[in-house]
Amino acid sequence: MLLEAENLSIQYNGKSVCAPVSFQVHTGDRILLSGRNGCGKTSILKLLNGARIDFTGNLRIGSNLIISYIPQDTSFLNGGLKDFPV
Repeated sequence: MLLEAENLSIQYNGKSVCAPVSFQVHTGDRILLSGRNGCGKTSILKLLNGARIDFTGNLRIGSNLIISYIPQDTSFLNGGLKDFPV
């Protein structure tokens, strides 16, 4: 298992932006986050990538897991995919 979330809910100013979600990601899995705007999809990805975001629930991330993440705003990026190490 690469990561596991149990009853994970993102919090902003003490208010949940999403209902608690639970999931596991195993080696070889592909995942999709789907939902309306503002429901916490990007915040979950940022949290998984180490951003300090308030949340409730449990989150366990493998110690040697490397996450590649490209933010929604890519205006500051230059080059192609080969220019960014995985």
